[in-house]
Amino acid sequence: SCLLLTLYAPLLTRKTSRPSNPWFTRELKLKCKERDKLYKLAKKYRDQNLLARYRLIRKALKIQLNSAREDYLKTALLSNSPGSSVWSKLKHLGLTNSNSSSPLNFFDPLELNEFYANIVRRHPSCENEFLASLHLESTRQVECSFNWSEIDIVDVTKAVQLTLAKSKGKSPDGLDLRWLKDHLPQAMILGSNGRLRQLQEFDFPPVKINGVVIPYTDSAKCLGVYIDRSLSWNTHVSQVVRKVNSALHCLKVRKNIFTKELRKVLVTATILPLVDYCSAVLVDATAENDRKLQRALNASIVGFIFDLRRDVHISPYRKDLSWLSFKYRRMYFMTCLLYKLLSVGKPNYLRNLFVEEADVRRSDRLAAKKHTSFELPRFTTTYLEHSFLVTVIRVWEELPSDIVNSNSLEVFKNKVFGYFLQLDF
Repeated sequence: SCLLLTLYAPLLTRKTSRPSNPWFTRELKLKCKERDKLYKLAKKYRDQNLLARYRLIRKALKIQLNSAREDYLKTALLSNSPGSSVWSKLKHLGLTNSNSSSPLNFFDPLELNEFYANIVRRHPSCENEFLASLHLESTRQVECSFNWSEIDIVDVTKAVQLTLAKSKGKSPDGLDLRWLKDHLPQAMILGSNGRLRQLQEFDFPPVKINGVVIPYTDSAKCLGVYIDRSLSWNTHVSQVVRKVNSALHCLKVRKNIFTKELRKVLVTATILPLVDYCSAVLVDATAENDRKLQRALNASIVGFIFDLRRDVHISPYRKDLSWLSFKYRRMYFMTCLLYKLLSVGKPNYLRNLFVEEADVRRSDRLAAKKHTSFELPRFTTTYLEHSFLVTVIRVWEELPSDIVNSNSLEVFKNKVFGYFLQLDF
């Protein structure tokens, strides 16, 4: 068997090496060798003076290495204009994570298929009779037994929840086990803060679906939006701010090598989508939540793009970038959504909420350049007054007629963005 293994699967020793860094010059290599030589001498003779000298040289050399790497990356990025090619350039420089490699990146699919097919042909599978007689081929050396027991869906659910609570690993397909938690059924009691405080003393009966007990939860995630029991958006805003701070921390690691234009591109691609995602549903968010989101947006402008102090007034720099505040960004996305609803008419459940006023004659609307008027629903509570329907109708009625009657969505976006930008500043 050893001869066969040596013949068909010989044991080889290969030394892995990666391409040398262009910024790692010959001068730096010599300094690294001198540093290592000094450390060997200090370790050999146990000389504290040599060890102290080694530490000083190591510290100075580390600064030189970082400076050389940053200068090289900065020069490489300066020669590349911001655009679609900037991401391939960042990937080439090793500043972004590359996709996991696949065998199809190195081999042809037909060759792989033929290779595995030949393995099956050369080594045919065992017959059922042989597998059934395996237990007769050997004797049991240790007295042990293995028993099967019946389980139901309740046992499986408990095991999955216990695994999700403790495990931080990944399944064989690369999916984080914690992600499965958002796809398990959950029960939640919705109400105002006062009502929920009154219900804390009650012991609610368990919720069962097909005999499975569904646990109660204080918040749930649906399509990337966190919903809590009081519908206050506090949990969602906290999660968004946490993601923004995490992304901003990753960007600041290489902040010195990025130009101002490239920093703007990176923030636009990584920070703004986190803030803008489903911002239309946050129309009834509190002023405190709006301030939290605005501060997270300001941190990317002050601390990363312009590299300023935190107490600097942000408005002039935000105007230089032509960026809207979070309040007007939300209005921008709300009006764009309404324009698409009126143009396409989909989805029906949302389009049917906007009913045109019957008492406004068509001739009057034509005289007003077809400025559509919608019926405001009657409301007696602030919850409905701050709803998406009422708020977007009020904002829509204040838009100029030339913006409302734009010929296409792109024209509408440009006009309404300029309109809100003028109001913001």
